[in-house]
Amino acid sequence: MIEKNSTVWQLWQRISRYRARLVAIILLALIGNGLLLLTPWLTGLAIDTMIGEGEVIWSELRLVIVFLVISVVLGSLCQKILFNTTVNVSAGVAANLRREISLHADKLPLSEIDSRDSGNIASMLTHDLNALSDGLVTGLSQAFGGLVTLIGTLFMMLRLHAGVTLIIIVLTPVSFFVSSRITNAARKQYQRESKKIAGLRQLAEEAAEQMSLLQSMAAREIYARRLQELNRDLYDAGRRAQFYSSLSNPVSRLINSSAYILVAVAASIIAVAGRLSTGNVATLLGYSMQFSRPINEITSVAAQLQSAMAGAERIFSLLASETEADDRVSSKKFTAQDGQIDMSDVEFSYYPGQNLITDLDLHVPAGSQVAVVGPTGAGKTTLINLLLRFYDIQSGDISIDQQSIFSMTRYDLRASFGMVLQDSWLFGGTIRENIAFARFNASDEDIIAASIDAGAHSFIRRLPDGYDTVIRAGSDQLSAGQKQLISIARTMLADAPILILDEATSNVDTYTEKKIQRAFARMMAGRTSFVIAHRLSTILDSDLILVMDRGSIIEQGTHDDLMAAGGFYADLFMAQYAGREL
Repeated sequence: MIEKNSTVWQLWQRISRYRARLVAIILLALIGNGLLLLTPWLTGLAIDTMIGEGEVIWSELRLVIVFLVISVVLGSLCQKILFNTTVNVSAGVAANLRREISLHADKLPLSEIDSRDSGNIASMLTHDLNALSDGLVTGLSQAFGGLVTLIGTLFMMLRLHAGVTLIIIVLTPVSFFVSSRITNAARKQYQRESKKIAGLRQLAEEAAEQMSLLQSMAAREIYARRLQELNRDLYDAGRRAQFYSSLSNPVSRLINSSAYILVAVAASIIAVAGRLSTGNVATLLGYSMQFSRPINEITSVAAQLQSAMAGAERIFSLLASETEADDRVSSKKFTAQDGQIDMSDVEFSYYPGQNLITDLDLHVPAGSQVAVVGPTGAGKTTLINLLLRFYDIQSGDISIDQQSIFSMTRYDLRASFGMVLQDSWLFGGTIRENIAFARFNASDEDIIAASIDAGAHSFIRRLPDGYDTVIRAGSDQLSAGQKQLISIARTMLADAPILILDEATSNVDTYTEKKIQRAFARMMAGRTSFVIAHRLSTILDSDLILVMDRGSIIEQGTHDDLMAAGGFYADLFMAQYAGREL
């Protein structure tokens, strides 16, 4: 019995959506395999017609041959249509699963995404889904067609001679038992192979994206060794999986061939005793071969089926992972106006029992420029993640314009923020498309205006195709500063009321930093903004500086106030600019 929520059950739930095509597959399997089941009987009838009484009855023989040809042609035609229909269903299931994975991944909390390799989901969308699609094509046709063949041949053989049929009935469970044991062993190896493929893909993507860094640090040999190790592991898993799966078919064929020999011997002895005709012997042998064919075919594609099931398990494990909690039904449309932010009694931990933030209270007046500083691991980025609900707090409340962020949809909340991160993210496409990513319906005038405000228009105009210049994701066509300016233009186009700048100038030179700082000044004018910075010289004019350590705000005030207090911030500033150790 199939367990609910098992891989097979979940796969069937998705296949069963194609009811009309499944009915067609069943009918085609019944008709096609039913017609092909007639061929051994018609062959035996033809033999008996030729040698029945020592004289060939040509009229009967021609009639039998005509029926034989018709059954073979029509049966083969049904098999062809059956194959095309199964391909259609498997392609539809794969397309729907690809859509499910994409939508599910979009709802995954940041904690789940952080726990998975970036190549993991990409491997599911490519390797695992392709393996599943190929397996479905084979599995669907074999599942229905093979069942009709097995039942039909047993029925026809029992009509001819029950004793001979008993040989097949006794040996068939042996074949299934041996095959299942081998298949289970192969399945474990295919699961291991699938994980190794994802790991190899992840490593290859990292190496391709950071090739210049690898060359500059002479680290190519280190990555090459890691690649070789993963490749050896993948080879070992693949070799073991192929060995077990390829072992299944020869063992099944050996058992089925033994059954065929025993049927031939037993039928011949019975025929010599005069209880079976020569045609009946030929018919029994033909049905014996037909009976073993589905078993042989299934075991011959065991590798494909096991690879498909291993891929399906990984896919459904992702789809079973917990997504972000649904927005409250009462959530109303929200658009930030002033940008006042309040946090009261906030507690948060990444892991139960290990609180990172405790009893955090914060008031940010509308239009303030807030800098967040502190050592690595102090909780600066965590604070931003809580504001955007990438992680949910354990207790307390966070509000924007005196409205709790938990009473609004995540979409409305996150649409209220514009972000520029340390690593500028550009996708493959034109510069125009990259900037318009913030607002797809933006006009060319809006895009150019945002680029001018960001200080990016001048260099974009000098490119070969201007705003239509195609860039490749992760390429070095543009400098780090140019990429960052495009990211700023994109954020400016979004025109969000609250801004977050997370180490946005740490990867650029001093000249470009000044240019970007001017762009930031224009962008932050009149808006509430959070600036996470390690370079304290960039936040001296902030309205409020929050000093964080171990998840708590230990100091807050202006630069002058904090320096006068002579506390943690003053030590941090002096260590950075006077060379004194903390």
